[in-house]
Amino acid sequence: MSKKKTTGLKILGQIMRYFILTTGAFLVASALELFLAPNGLIDGGVTGLSIMAEEEFGIPLAFVFAGLNIPILIFTARTLGQTFFIRSLYALIMTLVFLATLPFHHAITDSDVLIVLYGGIILGLGIGLVIRVGGAIDGVEMLAVWLNEKYQMSVGTTILVGNLIVILISAIVFSIESAMLSFVVFVVVTKVIDIVEVGFEQHKSLMVISSKNEEIAKVLIEEMHLTVTMLEGRGGYSQQHQVVLYSIVNKFLYSKA
Repeated sequence: MSKKKTTGLKILGQIMRYFILTTGAFLVASALELFLAPNGLIDGGVTGLSIMAEEEFGIPLAFVFAGLNIPILIFTARTLGQTFFIRSLYALIMTLVFLATLPFHHAITDSDVLIVLYGGIILGLGIGLVIRVGGAIDGVEMLAVWLNEKYQMSVGTTILVGNLIVILISAIVFSIESAMLSFVVFVVVTKVIDIVEVGFEQHKSLMVISSKNEEIAKVLIEEMHLTVTMLEGRGGYSQQHQVVLYSIVNKFLYSKA
């Protein structure tokens, strides 16, 4: 491949990444403006704190969103790297632009079911797209990754605890019912982010230890069309030689295997 063509592909890749970041920012802003903020619901994190600050003190959501997220991003920048910093900063700026310029600033529905489902799905899509291309759009996520890099703390646990604390605070600012609905929003957002990051076709590892390893391998290869690796092993207790079949299976075929 020529150097010119390689450079062109790199430029195209960069354009696509920033298009995805822009799309993610638009979806986040839309979810906040159309579903969550006007109805007093949150998904946790800095976004949730911003919504509550607007409700309690009348401070525009975008101001608090920027005032909390940007300092956290700067604080974590050295550990998380220049690329992460640039992409996250771009996503934050675009979210602020959309929050300030979108022509709608009111809820399009007051149905709790629609708010939770559509608000959670759209917000999860937006956050997931940003994460997928190497950025972050909420300070809690940035701090979670930073704590993992510095102190090996679990990213998932940190995000869960941080978001739950914010949701509990929302019970005081809004209501217990609002906090309960916000928790459901958080669950929906988390699930959608997982789907966006890894896709629908998640895979699982399959390991089989059996004296009939050749027959089982034949079935896996010929009937399920899987790639199978045969590993040499030895029983820890019996010390006898064993053959271990190893394969990667699509989650939809896992139960069949």
